[in-house]
Amino acid sequence: MVFHRFLENQNTLKIFINNRPLSPWDPFLRNHPSTQLLPEEPLYHSGQKITIRPFVLPYRAKLNDRAYETAGGPGGWNLRQGFYIYRNNRLIVAGDWLGLGFRKETHTKLARILVDIPNSMDEDWKIDVRKSVARPPAHLRDDFKRIARLTIERATAVYRHRGKVIERQTAEDYVFPWDTNVRNGTYFYTVNRSHPLVAAVLENSGGNRKNIEAMLRLVEETVPVPTIIVNNTENPDRLRRPFEGCPSGELRAVMNEIWLSMRQSGESIADIRERIIRMEPFCDYPEHVAVFLESMEES
Repeated sequence: MVFHRFLENQNTLKIFINNRPLSPWDPFLRNHPSTQLLPEEPLYHSGQKITIRPFVLPYRAKLNDRAYETAGGPGGWNLRQGFYIYRNNRLIVAGDWLGLGFRKETHTKLARILVDIPNSMDEDWKIDVRKSVARPPAHLRDDFKRIARLTIERATAVYRHRGKVIERQTAEDYVFPWDTNVRNGTYFYTVNRSHPLVAAVLENSGGNRKNIEAMLRLVEETVPVPTIIVNNTENPDRLRRPFEGCPSGELRAVMNEIWLSMRQSGESIADIRERIIRMEPFCDYPEHVAVFLESMEES
């Protein structure tokens, strides 16, 4: 991994372990037809050029098992996303968001960005003696954030597209956690008792069922509808969507509990896939659904 560029040029370097030659590991899958090469961008620091080239790697379905495992690299796909910093062709940082505020999420794992810097920038990049840590100079951080954001958007779009493709192949019925009801001309809202997770909790509640039913009734009777209407009218852009801003792991944890509940009730995997794809609020996060279903297929 560290010396793959030298190994790719057979006239420069060969490394053997027990008389077996090492093969170079290409983090960017440049020879794969489904790899997206985003435009190369030059940046300058103290009059010297830094070259940046973003890549978006192929989705899992585009790779066979061996190619997928190899492309993940040491530590796997999640760990290897981010910037790859090369100093004179030697890899210093092999996948890191460089303290720019981005998290290593499963649906962004296809994003890898190549950065070439000269050896005259060690101090400016805060490169340590072990040549294993690097941070961009302060005046370049906004450019690096912009490039990272663009690459992440493209990488996420792969999963979003995958989620939409799955959605188009499924049934038409959505599953909502709330029901809207009308009685004597007035509207009121109740928790959907047939929602898989709600149904599973009630079924497995044992002696606590009355308490759970009472709690649901309390929630239903105290939904702050007038406040919600006022806030939605006065500040429509400030209402938080379900799971907005939450770590993706929280959303996937809820999906996993619903998956387990439906499996315990005897539903087929195919039916569960369809229901989760159409279930609120997961239908608003097709990229997360695609990641989750991919993980369930691999488990």
